[in-house]
Amino acid sequence: MKRTTPVVQQAEAYVFALLRDRLPSHYVFHNYCYAASVVDAIGKLAEAEQLDKEVSEQLMLAGWFLPTGYTETSADRLATSARYAVAFLQQQMVPQSFADRVAFLITAAQKPADQPAAAVLADAQHFWLAKKDFLQRLKLLFWEEQEANGTSEHSWMQQKLEELSAQRYHTFSAAQWWEQKRLKNLLKLKDHLAQTASQELLQTSDTHQAAHNVRWDVLCSEAQHVRSTSIALLALAVLACISGMWLLWSSSWGTGLSVAAPVLLAGGFANMILSAAALWPLSHHLEGGPRQKAKVPSANGRAARDLTGNSVFHAFGMQLLWRQRLVRISVIILIFTVALSLLLVVLALPVDKQ
Repeated sequence: MKRTTPVVQQAEAYVFALLRDRLPSHYVFHNYCYAASVVDAIGKLAEAEQLDKEVSEQLMLAGWFLPTGYTETSADRLATSARYAVAFLQQQMVPQSFADRVAFLITAAQKPADQPAAAVLADAQHFWLAKKDFLQRLKLLFWEEQEANGTSEHSWMQQKLEELSAQRYHTFSAAQWWEQKRLKNLLKLKDHLAQTASQELLQTSDTHQAAHNVRWDVLCSEAQHVRSTSIALLALAVLACISGMWLLWSSSWGTGLSVAAPVLLAGGFANMILSAAALWPLSHHLEGGPRQKAKVPSANGRAARDLTGNSVFHAFGMQLLWRQRLVRISVIILIFTVALSLLLVVLALPVDKQ
């Protein structure tokens, strides 16, 4: 039977306008093209199953109205689709029993049981399981449901594989035409999932390794900063000691300069010890390299990667923390030494003048 009978043709135009104006844009699977494909499959199955003209027309009308339920945020989309179909058919002045039958087919297609007409509609809805572009259509369905399910594509497809594996065609014609193709597509999906799982594992491993390397880069950068600061502090400490010794040698005892000399010597000497303590162990670790190579299998099991041990990372971090504290103490001592020396000089100036 052709789908261009008057009522079916008017239903097609009505559904096209309804979906164009009211269907949300993220419904990329259940749309007009899906309805048209379902109606084409219904025509083939109805002819093969030798259904009469009226039942075939009812099935085609049901096929057109299947996706209309997606225009509303309803928990029962099939009931919404059936309501749209009844309202349209009432406008077309068809018998109420005819409209009720179309609504029944829409809602009964999920569980056709012993209903031959509902079985045709149920099989027509799953025509795409046997198509060559099965995986592409499945990704469109994931895209459509992504906002609601909130899961990853791999997890969603794994769940769909289980659901679609339990799916069966109800009519002899559909089973004869599509069952073998459906099984081949499910095998392709299974292989696709195995491949994507391996890729996700590899990406996760690479991400973790990159994060680990970033942490090491941050630590090494901090270590270089501590080393540079320690060298500068050590140089200032040496300068303070030399200045203190020069003041002792060139000034008379009891003057302001001579009083400041022991302070410079003591502060400089303490600063030298702390700076050296902060510098020497750090340089040892930097030259020896904080990274310890641990052979572990890579994500794909084909090679081994050099990863930094967490224990080594923690030990190096703790040692760096102590070096930073030594540097801070050294800075405080240096500032205190210079300030106290200046203060003693200022206080001793009036005495020197007398």
